Amino acid sequence: MRKMFAFTVVLLVGTFLATASGTHTLQVKVEYQGPGPVDPDHRIWIFVFDNPNFGQGGSMPIAMASSDANGKVVEIGGLSVDTVYIATMYDEAGGYLAMGPPSPGTPVGVHGDATGPKGIALADTKEVEVYFDDSFRMQ
Repeated sequence: MRKMFAFTVVLLVGTFLATASGTHTLQVKVEYQGPGPVDPDHRIWIFVFDNPNFGQGGSMPIAMASSDANGKVVEIGGLSVDTVYIATMYDEAGGYLAMGPPSPGTPVGVHGDATGPKGIALADTKEVEVYFDDSFRMQ
């Protein structure tokens, strides 16, 4: 329980600091193309990282947002770094509150290609599109 509380506090403080001191805003159009509805109970979550190694469990998101509609553009502001990396997840089971990593088996995706996450230079990019399905799941 203490670990979960500490994770939550670090996540919230990190998100607050990034928002408070940031200078960039990114619009993310996100679309889940797998089975299941995207609605208030089954949201798409967008996690923003400052390095591409987030899949190895050593990075905390610097910002996050969610969408309750497929194909919606979500604005994420307060980004204080020059390059970001995007990970997404679909809340298939419902009830995810971003209080920790997604559960094993959760559909996830990244902004990138077969070689891995692709950095987004915020000075040059104001909007990105991320499409994902259920073919890759959280381990």
